[in-house]
Formats: sequence, C-alpha cells, structure tokens
Amino acid sequence: MNRIVVITGGSRGIGEALAYEFARARFVVAITYRKEAQLAQGVLKHCLELGASAAHALPLDLTSDESVKNCAKEILRMFGALDILVNNAGTVISAKLSEQSFEQIDEQLHASLVGPMKLTSLLLPVIKNSVINIGSNLATVGKKNWTGYCAAKFGIRGMTQALAKEWPDIKILALHPGLTATAMVNWRGTEPAAVARVIYSFATGANSVVSGSDIWIKDYLPGFWRSPRRVLRRLRNIFK
Repeated sequence: MNRIVVITGGSRGIGEALAYEFARARFVVAITYRKEAQLAQGVLKHCLELGASAAHALPLDLTSDESVKNCAKEILRMFGALDILVNNAGTVISAKLSEQSFEQIDEQLHASLVGPMKLTSLLLPVIKNSVINIGSNLATVGKKNWTGYCAAKFGIRGMTQALAKEWPDIKILALHPGLTATAMVNWRGTEPAAVARVIYSFATGANSVVSGSDIWIKDYLPGFWRSPRRVLRRLRNIFK
C-alpha cells in the first residue's frame, strides 16, 4: 500500500526539498501552496520524475477558515487517511510590532500557528504515523522586529508537546531548522536539501525519539560530533 504525506508550503524552500525526499522513497506526495500554482506544478513534475507514486497540489490559505476546511475535505476525499502531516507553511513580517497593522499581526499568527493547528485538528483522526511541526531557532529566543513570527513558533512548541499527550499512538515532533537558504533570509544558511533529509528521517521514524520532543536540526547535520553540547542534547531526546 502506498504511503501518503501531506506537506504544507511545499512549492518552494524547505517544503519543496522535503517533497523531493519523500518522492525518492516512492510516497504519494501532496503539497499545498497559497499563490504559487505554477511553482507547485513544477514541484509535482519533479516529484514524479524522482519516483513518487503520485503527486498532488492543493490550494491552501492558512489564514482562511474556509480554505483550511476545503483543503482538509479534499485530502480526506482523495486519500481517506494519510501517514504523515508536515506543517511547514508560515510567514514573517519584519517590522517593529508598533508599526504593524492588526491585519499583519493576524496574518503571521494564523499562517504560522492558528491555521496549522486547525488543519491538524481536522486531520488527526486519520493520521497513521506522525505529525511534524516545523519550528525555528526563534522558538526559544526572541528576535527584534520578528515578534509575530517568534510568538507563533513558541506556540508551535506548546502545540507539539500538548498534542503528544493527547495522541500517544502517533509521533508528534517539533523540528527546528537553523538559518536555511530560503527567500525568507535572502538565501543565507544551510541548503534546504540537507535540512529536508533530517526532517524526513524523523518523519519516517528512522531516528527514534520521544513524541513531543524538540529536535534541533543542526544537531543532525555534518559536523555534529564536534559539539559536545549538541551530543548531550541529542541524547536527552532519546532517553528522556
């Protein structure tokens, strides 16, 4: 039976690279996109070239309740159940909080926290394996002018820990990329493909950790063993 993964924000960046990882493993890959329909179609084409059993693109605006409901309904119609959900989509507006409109604040919190929470609530009963919530290094420390984004990513950690207790039969993890070479940070940092390989290993259970854990992706990138602090943190995730 084909394994099925749904990746939000899969038309570019980490989500795109992750779609290719699952495609290589012959998953049925479903990605969501907000505006970039043409980019999403390009991702689907490459997924099929890499060996995906099938590939689908679904429109999803996480700031819209109607869009979230429609996307979940279409996923259930197409698949009935899925193996893995990756909550990857999000947005940031870099500006002082006092200079942001209520609409901008709402957009960040809904796209990066509230929307993923609502989508997850609709799909949890049919998820067989894991929910992967993509966080950030800013899930534990604030950054100037990124208040909305930081608040959302702090919330992702709490959502992950609480859901792990509510749904003990599936693995629910928060994976935190460091600086990754995407448009959000002007292409500085680790290549998305390297980050995606780590996410894939946890999503599929190749790396065994306790559900509800925070996973700092840099701990699993090349050069990890040069940092004793990273070694200790990795061991805590395994044995806590």
